[in-house]
Amino acid sequence: MAPAAVEWTCLHRPDVVDAFIDALFAAHFALGEDLGDRTTVDRHAAGAGIDPDALDRAFAPLDHEPSRPLAHG
Repeated sequence: MAPAAVEWTCLHRPDVVDAFIDALFAAHFALGEDLGDRTTVDRHAAGAGIDPDALDRAFAPLDHEPSRPLAHG
């Protein structure tokens, strides 16, 4: 979740991407938070000045995609 959120932020809110990355880094390494959790990412997005609703709308289509099995080599 977090890498995709950072990529979206780079494209749509480049003015706050550095603050967002710093917040996510601290959340993961200092606080031990799960960056795969949408609520966690949304909280840090809001703290960096990103509208979490806009971020959620960007990923809504991904919520409805069927999962694909991983290829085994």
